[in-house]
Amino acid sequence: MASAAGSIGDYLFGAAFDHAAAMGRHFGDGADARLREMAAQAGRILTEEKASEAEIEAARTALLALLDHAAELARDLPDYPDDLLGERSFYPALAWFCPRHPFC
Repeated sequence: MASAAGSIGDYLFGAAFDHAAAMGRHFGDGADARLREMAAQAGRILTEEKASEAEIEAARTALLALLDHAAELARDLPDYPDDLLGERSFYPALAWFCPRHPFC
């Protein structure tokens, strides 16, 4: 049986993955690994805090805002693939995003 923390983390990462796909983008290896870590951490924290559905949805909304910001940055990078959210776009967006509870 999956843990509640794992389920929340999976839900958050799945939402991020689907959002990137809807933008026609995929995660580079580093961004993928970091997003998985962030989602898992958020799942643990939100479970420990006995977060409400509204708090979980607020976390999902925040995570999608991170990806939107990364996509905006990617559009301005010369020679950056149109279908990627990777190191040159994701990590600068992450610097803008953090610290944000429960991700970082």
